[in-house]
Amino acid sequence: MIKIVYIAGDGRSGSTLLDGILATVEGTLSIGEAHRFWVRYYEGDTNCGCDTAIQHCELWNAVAQKLEDSFPLVGPDYFTQKVKEVQYFKNYHKISELQKNQDWKPFFEMVPLFYRTISEVSGKSIIIDSSKSISWARVLQELNFCELKMIHLERNLAEVVNSWKKDVVLKEYPHKEKKMPKKSTALAVKSWLKVKLMARELRKNGAYYFIKYNALCRFPKSTIIALEKFIEEPISYESLKYQKTHAIGGNPSRGYIGEPIEIFEKEQSLSKISIFEGIMLKCIHFMSKILQL
Repeated sequence: MIKIVYIAGDGRSGSTLLDGILATVEGTLSIGEAHRFWVRYYEGDTNCGCDTAIQHCELWNAVAQKLEDSFPLVGPDYFTQKVKEVQYFKNYHKISELQKNQDWKPFFEMVPLFYRTISEVSGKSIIIDSSKSISWARVLQELNFCELKMIHLERNLAEVVNSWKKDVVLKEYPHKEKKMPKKSTALAVKSWLKVKLMARELRKNGAYYFIKYNALCRFPKSTIIALEKFIEEPISYESLKYQKTHAIGGNPSRGYIGEPIEIFEKEQSLSKISIFEGIMLKCIHFMSKILQL
């Protein structure tokens, strides 16, 4: 049985760093935001984390061919639409119900095959998936086809909101400038809170571990030791280096293969939010702790 170490959480939460650390574990392969495969591969505008155009990547070509051979009656447009529908927060509680729907049958059969093919082609038994999507996490949990280790990564709310307002260029688009979408303060807070609420259900039904990005940066060694115990795989803290990945989406490679992974707490400039917003966000974050969200 393959093992999937899944990073769940809100966007702009620091998953690139955590993904890089987990990818150092022997026998692992980082695939980035896996649920984006059906858009990115058939769109054909992006690079894989291996720095090859995604449609020229041997791994993703093999995965695409396997899916096309296994589901000749439904094309990539079908899967693209189903993935999109899964991402809707409103469908989070309907995953079990959707599995009984005949129209969804190919989709739910495809998901295990997708990951097993990645494992078979790459020769890696541990897949690092930093999709973050809370709904995609629930699909993996419901299908129960792998040993699933779910890490819920959370970042300070004010920093998340501030980050959503920045201009961030997507590095995986080599031939054009494309930026990450931005969110208003209200939308960013709404998403952050929804993820927290929905994650409460995920932690009831399987192997779940909560980690704060800020704690990882402040106390890297003790945090990584705790991660080791959770995923039941050794992480060599003293020699963390960037590994080759086949990451889709997110930030495929901020570092270069073989370079040390630097973990430190940076002083955050909250220049994109007002003083009033900063106070309000601190209050919301504090109240979420009080309410044990």
